[in-house]
Amino acid sequence: MKTKFYHLMNNQKFIFVVFLLSGGFLSSVLQYEIVWDFMNYHYYNAWAFVHNRFNKDILMAGVNGFFNPLPDVPLYYLIKYFNDFPALISFLQGLWFGILMYVTHRVIVLYFNTNELAEKVKAFVCFLIALTGNATFFQIGASSNEVMLAVFYLLSFYILSEEIFVKQSGRKLPFIMAGFILGAAMGLKLTGVIYCIVSGAALILFHKKIKNSWQNIAWFTLFGLLGFLLFSGFWMWKLWQEFQNPFFPFANSWFKSEWFVHTDFSDKSFTPQNWKEFLLWPVFLCLTLHREEGHDMFVADFRLLLVYIIFIYMVLKILYQLVRRQKIVWDAKWLFLSFYLLLSYLIWAYFFSISRYFIIGEILMALIVVKVCFSLHPTSVIGKGIYYSFLLLLIFILSATPYFSEDWGNRGNWKLLHFDHDSYIGVEKVNIPDNALIQTYNYPTAALFAFWADKNPSLQGVNIFQQVNRALYPDGTFFKDYYQVNPHWKKLRQETIDKHKGPKFLLVANGFDGIKLNMDFSKIKEVKGMRCHFLRNNMLPYISFCAPREIADDVFVNNEMKIYEDVNEK
Repeated sequence: MKTKFYHLMNNQKFIFVVFLLSGGFLSSVLQYEIVWDFMNYHYYNAWAFVHNRFNKDILMAGVNGFFNPLPDVPLYYLIKYFNDFPALISFLQGLWFGILMYVTHRVIVLYFNTNELAEKVKAFVCFLIALTGNATFFQIGASSNEVMLAVFYLLSFYILSEEIFVKQSGRKLPFIMAGFILGAAMGLKLTGVIYCIVSGAALILFHKKIKNSWQNIAWFTLFGLLGFLLFSGFWMWKLWQEFQNPFFPFANSWFKSEWFVHTDFSDKSFTPQNWKEFLLWPVFLCLTLHREEGHDMFVADFRLLLVYIIFIYMVLKILYQLVRRQKIVWDAKWLFLSFYLLLSYLIWAYFFSISRYFIIGEILMALIVVKVCFSLHPTSVIGKGIYYSFLLLLIFILSATPYFSEDWGNRGNWKLLHFDHDSYIGVEKVNIPDNALIQTYNYPTAALFAFWADKNPSLQGVNIFQQVNRALYPDGTFFKDYYQVNPHWKKLRQETIDKHKGPKFLLVANGFDGIKLNMDFSKIKEVKGMRCHFLRNNMLPYISFCAPREIADDVFVNNEMKIYEDVNEK
């Protein structure tokens, strides 16, 4: 019996299934969601792609509407067919986290010798810390796709590490697989360029550890490019046809599309502003408990600061050994991991500093923390007691990050404005006639338009005003609308409105990150002759819908939450 149980617990297929189901179960219980992004573009992009509506509805998701829609297509179909079963959708979305748990387990086993009891304890602690980081845990089952992409990044890292430091076969297949997986991830989302650069640099730096090194690095590069083109080539071609920039709106200082500012667009809202901040960024980031990223949420996650301290300690230790001319023993496998993590962090911090993109960093940081902290051995009994008590406290603080921190969003909090609707997308019924034009004002509103248009394809959408990403403007202005300035978008937007012969409606997001803006509807010219009501939904508050006054009674059948009516128009 013991032998059967032992073999079962060491059966990789069994372990994979357990992790897979665990990920789904956790997701169905937690039901996390990055609500603003989902409302703005994750659902809309997939719907527009499936129904060939790209650029036919004008600027409905703004800059985010030009992202590769492929990662969002599975969730769109889940909502289309199982919208009334949100727990099932969350379970299926959580399977990616189950896969991530399994790949994390494989990486940990690769770096710790789990045949020994002490190493098994380290592996368990490492697993616990690796998957409870702020970025990792709060994206379980979310539509952000970062967990899915982290599976690709980490799997590629695992394949390379196993081949270079364990198997050492010199075969090309592991490099082909690792390159293709990584290229595919970057094709799905361009932020994957971080790990493509880091993996390539790591392979070049450690080429002496690789059999047939340059040949295998070439295979890695070639299939990385193929993976990227397979998952992104079609979208790059579409962007080129529409805007003469295959990465639109990014890298536009190179391609100079007339549809966007001639700059390399990126969100620098959360990055260090000077070299001093960059040097001390882990300190700033971890001690700033209320982070602006994610609507000023409270984050109690100190693992980056801890690794920063460990890095300083290791540098000082190496310098001391060099001064004393002591022999330094390098473990190539751990050196590979450390280089991968350090370079990933430097690129991520400089270009993004958005924690959602750094799941793989959180996982690899756990290995460094456990490796270094458990390698320190006080000699005295009292010293050991104090040190291991400190370790227990440290493990608790790191693994309890989800308990003490705020999440980005939770479906349990979606039932707002007394609207109890047990669906993944729940919005009160409004009677919108055929061939209507839905004008949207501010973001996020695209998901609601797509949800209605999925049932009534005759609807058309056009955004008439947007909250622009602050990175476009040095003064940090939220409400400057670049698309109203650009002559191409201005013309396209106005032509769409002028040519439309059906009734016109207005969908307004009069709130930002859950904060009501107290908007003066009378100053919106398109609202003239309309009556506006709060649109109850289970996603975000402060969404309003405006209908022509003459048909408003037919549109708002059950909604008494009127917030504006133009009574002055004759």
